Amino acid sequence: MLRNTVLAVCMISAGASLLGGIVSGTRLGRHVTFTVDLILLAALLSPFVSILRPGYVSSVFSDITFDEESAGKKYRKMLCAETAGRIKEMINEQMNARGIYCAGIEPVLNISDKGCIIIECVRIETSSPDAAAEVIRYCLGAETEVIDEADRTSP
Repeated sequence: MLRNTVLAVCMISAGASLLGGIVSGTRLGRHVTFTVDLILLAALLSPFVSILRPGYVSSVFSDITFDEESAGKKYRKMLCAETAGRIKEMINEQMNARGIYCAGIEPVLNISDKGCIIIECVRIETSSPDAAAEVIRYCLGAETEVIDEADRTSP
């Protein structure tokens, strides 16, 4: 238990010095310092609380679990969504600059095992698919696959 407390104090101190370097001299600096000091105090007092009330600290933190695989999936999903949104904005700006109306733009992304973001294709819905595909390939590369959703929905 003492080892965990010392480890927690070291981690909190390292984080405090990092945060102190970032926010020093700002209005937020004092608030961050106060908050970190409270967290440090809680870490220092936790062994004594558990001595006075055995099982209290462990019962407080018993519901907290960290599933690395689930967190990784959530991060990748969030990263794909954010990247797709930015790609969509960029393509929209280029389309508008060239006077091409696009009812829908949907970049389909994936993240490889090595952490690379892969643009699998871009789905579009427009009345001028050739011009839109040219703009997309200009922005994202000549090998980008462009799928016109209007062709898929028509009989």
